[in-house]
Amino acid sequence: MKQIILLFVMCIIGLFIRITALDKPEGLWNDEYMGWLISTEELWVPFFKKMIGNCHMPLYYLYLKAWTTIFGNTDLALRLSSVFTGILCIISTYFLGKEFKDKKTGIICALFATFSGFLIYFSQEVRLYNLIFIISAWGAIFFIKSIRNLNKFNFLFYIFFNFLLLITHTISFVYVFFNLLIFSILILKQHPKFKTKIFIAYTVLLTCFAPLIPFLINVLTRETLSQNWGIFNLSKIAFVFIDYFTPIQTNITNSAINLITYLRTSNLTESIIFILLPISIATYFIYKAIKNKDLTLNSMLICSLLYFISLIVAAALGKLVLSTKYTVEIYPILILVFATGITTNFNKLSKTLSVLYFAIIVIFILTNPNAPQQLTRPEGHKTPALLLKQAQLTENDYIISLYHQLYRFEKYLDFTPKNTIEIDKTNIAKYLMGKEYSPFDLKHKGKEKLRNSFMFKDEKEINQRFDEIFENIPKGTKIIILIPNQVAFFTSLHLPKIAENDELYTKTEIMFMAFSYAKIKLLNSAAKYCSHLNTYNKGVWFVITFQKL
Repeated sequence: MKQIILLFVMCIIGLFIRITALDKPEGLWNDEYMGWLISTEELWVPFFKKMIGNCHMPLYYLYLKAWTTIFGNTDLALRLSSVFTGILCIISTYFLGKEFKDKKTGIICALFATFSGFLIYFSQEVRLYNLIFIISAWGAIFFIKSIRNLNKFNFLFYIFFNFLLLITHTISFVYVFFNLLIFSILILKQHPKFKTKIFIAYTVLLTCFAPLIPFLINVLTRETLSQNWGIFNLSKIAFVFIDYFTPIQTNITNSAINLITYLRTSNLTESIIFILLPISIATYFIYKAIKNKDLTLNSMLICSLLYFISLIVAAALGKLVLSTKYTVEIYPILILVFATGITTNFNKLSKTLSVLYFAIIVIFILTNPNAPQQLTRPEGHKTPALLLKQAQLTENDYIISLYHQLYRFEKYLDFTPKNTIEIDKTNIAKYLMGKEYSPFDLKHKGKEKLRNSFMFKDEKEINQRFDEIFENIPKGTKIIILIPNQVAFFTSLHLPKIAENDELYTKTEIMFMAFSYAKIKLLNSAAKYCSHLNTYNKGVWFVITFQKL
């Protein structure tokens, strides 16, 4: 009973933290917005048609569809869907720790989840990562149950949660593969006659997942201009563990170039107290747990390690970005290992270090203005919509939107302008390279073809294409240019320096250079044909108004 009361108290504390500053004034940002758009479609055909254009499996969107049907689709209602799963994360980790060892381990797991910076952040974002965490935690629970007491009930639920992972997170098939492989090795050592049942269960699992395999293949093989929005380096690995074991979130979108740069530009005292010290303590407890040589725990760790290494290899090959959220399947296991390290040989040192660890985390979460629940969403789409209203956008004005198609702001705009020009990922190659080029060409040939242009040489044809935008607009017309600086952040001073430096040019993502260059060309052409009226900006967004001369 004592543990249940403690768990209830942690859920209340966790709820209080997660609803603090929940209604973000910037609105939903790009990925959240897409989730909302998909969830608004009618079941089933329209829903799956919309989903196919995205990169994630359907379960989270089905959950979001059910939630919005009951509670509505305001931003606050949408974010509350993640608060709900955030509380379930706390409960799930309790049962994981309890199942593996005892109630004390369960309470420490739940305490960790209550104040986890990563889980708090994604409890305020309309994204799927808390749901993946919950499913992974329960998959681990039934992994443990089946290893220790193999029966039909435990085995079927173990298979069921692996299936749920497959239909939630697109890249989880890698984790499920290693999980099933290691599970089979352990089970068949104990129960050799179980081979047929395992084969049948895995066949059923594959058959149930089969309808989504074409979608999976399409996602894994298609290329988009924004596929690699972060360059891989070894520091990315460190950022993952900083996000998981400290209260500071470093790798939500674009992390720093490397760990040394990040620490050098951060407050030294804060870095020592809130990064280096928690990481050191967590490493000690993980070491203690591994040293205990529990076969089940170490087997789950090996599965997690194999998955993590696979993502590192994929990131090094440029197939994905090593962002912390993409590794969330392994997070429940890491929490369990951490908690097990505390409760294994719970001596005075363990007690002191665990109290110190949680004190550091709690102090940051409850007092620091950069605590995860206080973080804003600078890329939120409500901000540009408000700026457009401030600029007194009318239906007859011309609006030129860089990077984003204008339907991304419909949730916050009362109308869609009649005269729209969108320079986005699907057509920017035509503006920079010519009509015959595609986004695929920009991704693979852009750096070679556009290098001189980025140094502002050989620009005649490009200038002409951007000039034509304004030449075709009637005189006296009001023109509004919408610029997201999060993807168009290089200036006319930066671009040539990057293009002239071989090493830097190789490392810099073409998407950011292309849209930065397009921004410069747009504004240069606007200056030729228009008079500047006003500039409105907030966060990463700029709205600039002109009148055609």
